[in-house]
Amino acid sequence: MRQAHFPPRWATTRTGFYSDGRLLSLSSSLEFLTFPPIGLLDKARLAATILHASRVTDWKALEEIPVTEWLGRWSGARVLERIWLPLLKAKLGENYRIASAAFIWAIIQRMYAARRSGLKKEMMGYLDGGYAVILDRFQQRLDELGVETLTGQPVAEVHQAGAGATVTFAKGGERAFDHVVLTVPCGRVAKMVPQLAAAERARLEGVVYQGIACASLLLKRPLGPYYVTNITDGWVPFTGVIEMTALVDRERFGGHSLVYLPLYLTQDAALWQEADDVLRERFLAALERMYPHFRRDDVVHFSVHRVREVLAVSTLRYSAERLPPLRTSLPSVHLVNSAQIAQGTLNVNETVGLAEAQAKALLPLFAAGRPAAALAEVA
Repeated sequence: MRQAHFPPRWATTRTGFYSDGRLLSLSSSLEFLTFPPIGLLDKARLAATILHASRVTDWKALEEIPVTEWLGRWSGARVLERIWLPLLKAKLGENYRIASAAFIWAIIQRMYAARRSGLKKEMMGYLDGGYAVILDRFQQRLDELGVETLTGQPVAEVHQAGAGATVTFAKGGERAFDHVVLTVPCGRVAKMVPQLAAAERARLEGVVYQGIACASLLLKRPLGPYYVTNITDGWVPFTGVIEMTALVDRERFGGHSLVYLPLYLTQDAALWQEADDVLRERFLAALERMYPHFRRDDVVHFSVHRVREVLAVSTLRYSAERLPPLRTSLPSVHLVNSAQIAQGTLNVNETVGLAEAQAKALLPLFAAGRPAAALAEVA
């Protein structure tokens, strides 16, 4: 296979915090030392927590401990209340109550990865053109290999049928394959494959997912200098500010600024039913309060996108009781999805690593089948 190269562009990024009604920079050691929300002793405990987590290797032991209990033990009550708890709620909502310490361990491990590689400052790499560049190349390569790609064909059911599997489409019709790999969230797998055993169905249904409603804004001018602004004030209706054009040249967007306002939601949150216009009003009012220079006339574009199942929450004893296996009880039906990430957080690196590992595990099984074995991936 010819190697496709997508050289990343690298830029130094800055991190901000919105706390007690103020925008604060937290992009250097000096700024950490002068960070107002917590005192020096609390900062020392916070730093010790991060350093300790970066050195922990037995992540499975952390699955036995609630995240707030572990953070309170290491950081103390004030740091937990002022820093960790608002960030946990921002990412997990009320699901923070059922998350294990392995959740925060994975985030800290990822944060330290760049430092282990020798980088002395926080940098972010991106592809000019975004993921569309990679996806277009994937599709081109699949076309070259003669792989048929179906879109707009939602799958209703998957059945084991003799030595293979049958995929039934919601719009009618079915196809037979030697193997089927399901890449949809766990709850959908449980509904899609009626032949699963009761125990494996219960395991899949037990995975707790966090969803997201994310506003995308195109603005005439920047909001601030930070790529990521973490928010600890509970009144703010979104859980962070991601200003992509603090990383990517604004000229790529016609001189405008591209901003994302994510709002992570539990599955039973009332905001799933909130109209886009209501969210728009709430989000823009918050930006006016956070950024005094912001004007609604600055908004060139505003849209809201919702995804129900984004992140599988690392609950207590997750790897032992909830982690979905690659193989199902049906010989021709397999599962590969992000809920199988047990030692990390959901991000591109972890997702690609999971896909490569699971592909290697499946290839010997597929090779044992018919020479021209057909393979369906249900996504």
